Amino acid sequence: MWRWWLLVVVLILPVAGFSGEAPVERLVTVPLQADLTGLSDGERRMLPLLREAALAVGSVFRPGGYFYPADLTREALEKAAVAAPLLTDPHTVVVRGADGHLQAVPYHRAFAPVHELAAARLRAAADLAGDAGLARYLRLRAEALLTDRYRASDMAWMEMRDNRLDLIIGPVETYEDRLLGVKAAHEALLLVRDREWDRRLEGYTRRLGEYQSRLPVPPAYRAQTPGAESDLGVYDVLLMTGDAAHTRPIAINLPNDEEVQLQKGARRLQLRNVMRAKFERILLPMARELLDAESFAHVTFEALFLNTLFHEVAHGLGIKKLVDGSGLTVTDALREDAWMMEEGKADALSLFLGDQDEALDRVAGSEGKTARYLTEFASLFRAIRFGPESAHARANLIRFNYLREQGAIVRTAGGRYRADLERMESASRALAERILRLQGDGDAEGVRELERRYGLVLPELAADLRRVEELAIPTDVAFEESFLPLTFFPQPVNMSDHTER
Repeated sequence: MWRWWLLVVVLILPVAGFSGEAPVERLVTVPLQADLTGLSDGERRMLPLLREAALAVGSVFRPGGYFYPADLTREALEKAAVAAPLLTDPHTVVVRGADGHLQAVPYHRAFAPVHELAAARLRAAADLAGDAGLARYLRLRAEALLTDRYRASDMAWMEMRDNRLDLIIGPVETYEDRLLGVKAAHEALLLVRDREWDRRLEGYTRRLGEYQSRLPVPPAYRAQTPGAESDLGVYDVLLMTGDAAHTRPIAINLPNDEEVQLQKGARRLQLRNVMRAKFERILLPMARELLDAESFAHVTFEALFLNTLFHEVAHGLGIKKLVDGSGLTVTDALREDAWMMEEGKADALSLFLGDQDEALDRVAGSEGKTARYLTEFASLFRAIRFGPESAHARANLIRFNYLREQGAIVRTAGGRYRADLERMESASRALAERILRLQGDGDAEGVRELERRYGLVLPELAADLRRVEELAIPTDVAFEESFLPLTFFPQPVNMSDHTER
């Protein structure tokens, strides 16, 4: 696998679609800022331990390409997995044995020194935790790193309620697996929670069932009940490592374990300081260049915050298992395209959900529906720039072209864009219904056809994105720590004993 940051960006995308020269990140470095004045003495003593665990786990991500042998094909892997299902387990490395046959090496063995170090730091931090729920989670997560069994710690994470500090750590997201879309990459995020904002948002998770019932699809596609323990939270990031440092999310919806989601729901984490940095350094400059003046005037951080919140809420809605009663999950059915469709669903539903409760606009102090729609409109361009290997970019390119086909997006003669809000509302609803049906049916060919039709960077859009590049507007932000002294950093994991390089 290759990394975006190893390339030099020249965003000249061909009419045929997301192929040809690959764009890379033009980064701007900003400090992470957060208020730590409310931390207890014990929490402050935990920070260096949690940081060391985060850096250790993040080091696994740096020798990229460790999931599979370089020449392995999807067909060969799927054939071998019939007799050896651990080959497609999210927490195994696939290697070739001396006899040439594929073998699965569990992460806790492949990366034993790192996992053991991180587990020891988590246990030490748990001993200092004043919150019983956090202490229990950290101990279970330490055990998971040594066994590759993460469900119990995911359950414990969902049961935490009063913790101020939080740590997401381990193999989590599967975006990096571009062969099969199942292998989880290592990452960590050290977070501090804003309890005041939690209290302002806590009522909305009680409405998940109501939101589910209002989805614009037949009953079979919204029959599953979202977990009752889902919640929303506002956090500031103290440290990102591994996959998270690569993707730099503005919000997170976890856990990914669909069984945990069905039993406990999910937690939507709004990463406020990351979101604000991207809004100020990327979204606003792009919107100023690409939107007409009237539209640009309505692009606000408060609206971005709301749209992102509803995007994360939408991840917990819809359906997790196919409507045919087979028991097969959407992820199993759509495989490498599952996350693209999941991101597309959440994007398409974010405006729809906001429309269900206009009172939420007043909570964040935004300018209402106009600001939400135009800020989301501006966000399309930012996500498309992530390039062809990003599930977010692919989903947003489909949405951009679909909205333009429906007349919801209009490009003026001067190369600026404006949105028809009424058409944008109806088109977003129609696209959400289409995606929810594709997911519920497990229609992999239908997904591919959707991308073939709408996943194209057409000449006008390519020219407009080149204008953005010529202005040297960053594609993403990189963060420098502002809180903890640099006292520890492990050496990269040596995978020479396990993988073909």
